[in-house]
Amino acid sequence: MRHSDGNTVAGLLSAADLRVGRSCRVISLGKGRSFRARMVSLGVRPGAVLTIVGGHGKGPRLLQVGPQRVMIGAEMVRHIFVTEEPNNE
Repeated sequence: MRHSDGNTVAGLLSAADLRVGRSCRVISLGKGRSFRARMVSLGVRPGAVLTIVGGHGKGPRLLQVGPQRVMIGAEMVRHIFVTEEPNNE
């Protein structure tokens, strides 16, 4: 999977582009096999709904995935491709 500009894949948003409080559905995971395996072990997998709970800018993000919260580094969050959920503002 090639990244067109580092933040999008085929028009999808990166989870890093969302502000705190927004929910999104994971569509795709970029990077390599070990990255994808790590994300899946944390519950971040295609189809999962996650909410950006904390963090901003170039720092790590706190994500809520189901009942658990996980802190993921900024570089890793850039490779989680999502669509926004329309439920919150």
